[in-house]
Amino acid sequence: MKALLVIMLTLAISVFNSNGFAQNWQTIPGSLKYVSAVDSSTAWGVNENDSVYRTNNGGATWQQVPGALAQVSALSYESAWGVNSDGAIWRTENGGVKWWPRPGRLKHISAVSYEIAWGTNADDNIYATDSGGARWDQVPGALKQVTALSYKSAWGVNSSNTIWRTKNFGADWEQVPGSLKHVSVVSDKVAWGVNAADYIYRTKNAGSTWQQVSGGLKQISALDYDSAWGVNSNNNIYYTGALDLFPGMGGPDVAQAPSGPRCPDGQIGLLLENGSMDCPNADGIIVDPNPERPYYGLNWMKMFLMSSDAGNNSRFNRLLIPGSHDSATNFLTSDLAADKKDDTGAKNISAIPGAGPEIFKNWGRAQRMDVYDQLMAGVRYLDIRVCFEKDGVPYICHGNRGETLQSTMDLVKAFFEVGGTEDEVVIIWFQHVYSYDAKIQPGDVAKLEKILSGTIKELAIPSSASVGESYESLRKKGNILIVMDDYGSNPNGLYNWVHKESKVMCSGWAGTDTDDFASNKARVEAGITKCRGKSASKLFYTPFSITPEVPGRYISEVTGSLIDFAKRTNPVMMNEFECNWKNKNLNIIAIDDLNTDFIEAVVRYQSTGKTGLTCNPNMPGWD
Repeated sequence: MKALLVIMLTLAISVFNSNGFAQNWQTIPGSLKYVSAVDSSTAWGVNENDSVYRTNNGGATWQQVPGALAQVSALSYESAWGVNSDGAIWRTENGGVKWWPRPGRLKHISAVSYEIAWGTNADDNIYATDSGGARWDQVPGALKQVTALSYKSAWGVNSSNTIWRTKNFGADWEQVPGSLKHVSVVSDKVAWGVNAADYIYRTKNAGSTWQQVSGGLKQISALDYDSAWGVNSNNNIYYTGALDLFPGMGGPDVAQAPSGPRCPDGQIGLLLENGSMDCPNADGIIVDPNPERPYYGLNWMKMFLMSSDAGNNSRFNRLLIPGSHDSATNFLTSDLAADKKDDTGAKNISAIPGAGPEIFKNWGRAQRMDVYDQLMAGVRYLDIRVCFEKDGVPYICHGNRGETLQSTMDLVKAFFEVGGTEDEVVIIWFQHVYSYDAKIQPGDVAKLEKILSGTIKELAIPSSASVGESYESLRKKGNILIVMDDYGSNPNGLYNWVHKESKVMCSGWAGTDTDDFASNKARVEAGITKCRGKSASKLFYTPFSITPEVPGRYISEVTGSLIDFAKRTNPVMMNEFECNWKNKNLNIIAIDDLNTDFIEAVVRYQSTGKTGLTCNPNMPGWD
């Protein structure tokens, strides 16, 4: 036993060099229990009250960010992920002005990008996502804290403070010499960490040896081999980027950062202009004290329609419903989908060496937000395109293949698992379903039915219901109105929870690929004329969106993507809505490149009669 102890002690001394490397630690104003750094100037952090802060001047000043988080993982001054005290996962891309909840529960998160993150839950199970949290895949193993490099690669420490790393999504975990309670990885070779005694270590050879650094920290966020941020046991904040001094971790007392307003139980509230925080009530609703700015988002139908008998008893198809066009195309691969496999133009573009697949993928990507984020923001209409590929699996598609239909429906279900959404009604129109074969096969529809039955059938409004019913009547029958064509596979017609589109939808889509303002304005006007008088039993769908049918024609016009094109067209269409269309019994308005300003304008109009927009009769159309 003595020999074993001697061997272990020798190993510990050789792995962790305790000579103490001189490190110049700069004291940063403020008080944080956790810090996540982007670079020497930019960092986010949370204090003991779970208030969230960020800085872009090296900590000289800290800006409080709305919300409450127990831990944060920063990507930039504007973007970060975080988890609150209840394990709820949140993400922002606008500096915390809006936090988007993500499905799942984690106690710790490490983000690589807006799409890629790893995390651990209360049971030390490990999860990773490459879909912005839309889907979390469990990784083999158990860790209490993880630090990610990519979707496949990460380091972490377990409950025994043993250090591990993987390069293949946990198929193999390599034990790294040493013992740490927290690790922060920079590359395959470079990492920093702190042990149970708050000693600081760093490595540049993937942990084969660790060099002790002067000072003591309880948590660290590494930038490179010479630079890191950290907090000590007193929640003092420090930064190092130099190597020539050895002042230790002393220094003057650090002023306590103000805790600021916060909501109880880690809830995300609305930071008001006067500096106070408006928090959700018992029903999970934020009641905005400014009546000119009605709340929109999570449960706007409940707030608006149930607030008065008039709204509650009004016909559902008298609503003005914000929606998205090609809703689930926020993520597309570079592979052509079944809807374009026989398209010569699409094949020619995709065949361009190097750039071709990316060009076509960008022209098929109509949204930046996934459907979960869209629903949380207030969208109540989803346009879902499905392609059955050669492997028989149904995928989202729009020229290129996207996520599986299953993962998309999981996001819809996850939305209705959020408190406060039980009275919302969402329309999902499977407007296009394609097959790798010449036509939809009976087996394809059976797979489609199985996916829908397994995820959202219990939420589905039966086909016997009418969109001409009152909102109160319809919402008691379910939450999701599923609409699709009859593909002829069911001898009794569509399933009793699917609405046949010819009986429900009246579309203003003219089917032209002429993408100029005059023709698109004309198509909407034609649609209004076509559908006027039919709204008693149908929904009038108007796409304020322009998807080029021959993308190659527009590559020279608009560099980038369909989203870039939508940035030009959306303001024109929204102006036309304010000037001419808002009072013409429109029901569903869907756009590309969905944004919350659009949702707010639509919801605001039906609750106040004003969109908040200003009509500009002189606004020119696009070329």
